[in-house]
Amino acid sequence: MFKPSIPAALAAVTFALPIPSSLAGGACKPMTLTSDNTGRSVDYIDVKDDGTGRGDMRIGTRRLLDEDGQVVGYRRWIAIALDNPPDASSKSEVFASLVLNLDNGQLHLQTLADTSRGIHETEPSLLKPEDTGVVIGGTGAYEFARGSYQSFRDGEQRTYKLNIKCD
Repeated sequence: MFKPSIPAALAAVTFALPIPSSLAGGACKPMTLTSDNTGRSVDYIDVKDDGTGRGDMRIGTRRLLDEDGQVVGYRRWIAIALDNPPDASSKSEVFASLVLNLDNGQLHLQTLADTSRGIHETEPSLLKPEDTGVVIGGTGAYEFARGSYQSFRDGEQRTYKLNIKCD
């Protein structure tokens, strides 16, 4: 009768565990990405066909550049209008989910933000010039990603400063 040794069993388990993304090419680290207006596409969806209101959405895409100005992927987003905030301000809040689709995987981001104007306006950016959010996960080299981000709008560009870890 064959009995596997404990070291052999542990070796089999060790090889079955995923390798943290931080060890897989070093892609998962703090980075800065910029989306410019090239290849920008935005659609407004009036859910109830009654003008701006809760549930209305904006869906869009833009390309992403690294700090050297090289195209490294694209971002897609969906922003969903919520009720006006409890303080009765004139701008509505939106829940936004963004996916940064990069060559070596995806980063998934979320934010709850008040808008700089109505969700139905498709030019330029919906979010205020400065925004913050959370990195909730990823795929590929970013499989164990977590952290936060800050974004800054300058004209037609939005820069994302991603503070991420993958261990």
